[in-house]
Amino acid sequence: MDIVVHPDPRLGQVCRAVQDLFGYNPRVTQIARDLLDAAVANHAIGLAAPQIGYDERIIVVLNRGQWLTMVNPVVVDRCGQCVVREGCVSCPGFQLSVTRARTIRCHWLALDGQLCDAWFSSDEVNHDIVAQCVQHEIDHLDGITLRNTRPT
Repeated sequence: MDIVVHPDPRLGQVCRAVQDLFGYNPRVTQIARDLLDAAVANHAIGLAAPQIGYDERIIVVLNRGQWLTMVNPVVVDRCGQCVVREGCVSCPGFQLSVTRARTIRCHWLALDGQLCDAWFSSDEVNHDIVAQCVQHEIDHLDGITLRNTRPT
């Protein structure tokens, strides 16, 4: 699966929420597989559906060595801030310092339709940047890339 790169207009579109995720949905499962395959092939720690050409609100992130698929993810709470330097497979060779919440609480649906709720933190000392990664990927779902983000 090829990565969609800037300035492709699909990266600037707001993705639509996944509907009808009550039990197994073969389309959503296939998108999740494609995301995971593309993330691994491109050595990414996270990837959002628009980065591989889909317009659904689905992301995958590497969380403590395990891949996590999040359908319709929403950040519902934030604590603290940190300024971080980010890169993106959709903006090759480009990096930008951005302000992110250090800790976030998210709601999302698992692939089986189960509602999930968890806190994620970023800790530069331990190289754990899952909160940063989740925020970055959700930005993609909202049509925001590093190229249209204001630097910190």
